[in-house]
Amino acid sequence: MEHQPRAPLKLRRWTSEDEQMLLNLRDREKKDFTDIAKILNRTTAAAIQHYSVLKQQSEGRFVEWTHAMDEHIINGRRRGLHIKTISVEMKLTAHAVADRWYTLLREKKVPEDVLAIWRRKNDVVFTLEEDEVILRLWIEMEDDEQLVRMVSFRGKSQSDIRERRIELVYGSSPLYQRLLGIGDGGGNAPHALDKALGKPRYGWMT
Repeated sequence: MEHQPRAPLKLRRWTSEDEQMLLNLRDREKKDFTDIAKILNRTTAAAIQHYSVLKQQSEGRFVEWTHAMDEHIINGRRRGLHIKTISVEMKLTAHAVADRWYTLLREKKVPEDVLAIWRRKNDVVFTLEEDEVILRLWIEMEDDEQLVRMVSFRGKSQSDIRERRIELVYGSSPLYQRLLGIGDGGGNAPHALDKALGKPRYGWMT
C-alpha cells in the first residue's frame, strides 16, 4: 500500500490516528522503521521509541488481573520490592506490573501504610514546573535518554528524572492528560523550559 508522507506537525505529539497507522505499518505491512518514519514525518528513533511504548502499554491489558494478583503487587511494595523484582516473582513483564501498580494508585486501592513506605523511599520531590518540563519534552521526543541529558534539576539525578517521567506517564497524571489535550498553546511552559534548558529549542517554546 502506498502512503503519502504527512505534513509536519507544529507540536509533534502522537494522535490516536498516528498510533494506529504506526501499528498497522509495522505489524500488518511489515515495513521497516526508516520507511515508517518517512511516512509519518518522524525521525526513525521517534518511530521506534513510540512503537515500543505502545507495545509496553498494551502488555498489562492482556493480563486478567485478579484480587490475589493485586495483593501480590501491593504486598511486594509493602516489603520494599521494586517493580522488576515483583514482576519476576509473578512471572510477568515489568511493564505489565508497572502499569497495574499505577492503575491501583490511580484508583486509590493502595493502603496508606504502603503509600507511606514509598513516600519515605521517594524523598525526591518534584515541583509542578519540573513535572511540566519533563512531560513536555517526553511528548516532544519520547526518548528518555535525550530527556535526561537535556534537563538538570538541582538535587535530582538522571535516574530520578527518568523514574518521575515513568510515574507521571504510567500514572496518567492530570497534568499529562492536560498536556496531551492542548494544541500549540503553552501557557507559561516556555518560561519553565527556558529555565531548565537555558534557551528555546522547539517551536512550541518560542
